[in-house]
Amino acid sequence: MARTKAPERTTHDAYIKPKPAFDMDTLVHCGPDIEVVEADADFRKIAEDAAFMNELVQIRFLPSQDPNAPKLVELGVNTAGATGKMRAPTEDYPAGKPGVAATGGKSVKKGFERGRVYAIPRYLVEAAAHAKIQVLEQSSHPRNPYEIVQTLRDSFLYPFEVINDPNPKGRAWLDRVMSDPA
Repeated sequence: MARTKAPERTTHDAYIKPKPAFDMDTLVHCGPDIEVVEADADFRKIAEDAAFMNELVQIRFLPSQDPNAPKLVELGVNTAGATGKMRAPTEDYPAGKPGVAATGGKSVKKGFERGRVYAIPRYLVEAAAHAKIQVLEQSSHPRNPYEIVQTLRDSFLYPFEVINDPNPKGRAWLDRVMSDPA
């Protein structure tokens, strides 16, 4: 009887043993603890946040004591970008370039006269609260006139006051936003 030589195996002939599918309802030994949550929980939170930021708040921009201050308060908000649509896919970024706004995103630009009351969405109030400037003030030291004291002072570019905020959480939100650094 003649012996036949077994053919040589190559990598594409190798047999890979199939692994069982991971069962999401069981805990695998030494595996991650997976918490199964309701499918709409994240979407519901996003929808609640969006509804909160679109609530109308009555606001008045205060007159400025600066004679060079603009007479019209201009606020602009672009909702596209890191949290919205991204620019079209490229070779380097097949899913779109993150953090770069796509064309056609929601862009809101409004102008407000100082001293009048307006009902505006909360996201525009946040834009006004984040419009801050820092000024470096220099003065002589009270005890040593040859020494200069430098003080960094933050101020709002468009000072405003909230006339009416119907949401009970609105005051705490406004305090947190107003305390953000410049």
